[in-house]
Amino acid sequence: PYEDTPLESADQGPPLELSYLNDHFAEAKTKEALKILILQRFAKWLDDVLTEEKLFSVMDSLKPEIEYAYNMDRNLGNGKYHFEDEIEKLKKYISERLKFFRNNIDDFTQEGFLK
Repeated sequence: PYEDTPLESADQGPPLELSYLNDHFAEAKTKEALKILILQRFAKWLDDVLTEEKLFSVMDSLKPEIEYAYNMDRNLGNGKYHFEDEIEKLKKYISERLKFFRNNIDDFTQEGFLK
């Protein structure tokens, strides 16, 4: 049923201008096609952009700036939390989420939910 659902509905008047979308997404003629293109783009980002190597490199490069502010915050830098431990917890969480998305990207249905 989704394949036949146009992005523009006849009862909405003139077709929507899709120029605000980039060319990759603008080629989709139906909601179903757009969802597939979005999932394809996300899968590519998982492989090329959202890698642990790239994300952790940025995090590590920002550590000095973040640590200074962290230590200045009386609710964080007061010994209850330890900066390095929190960074490692965040990296572990990111790794787990990336692994989840990589392992489940093929299971996303057109509605965006897991089967």
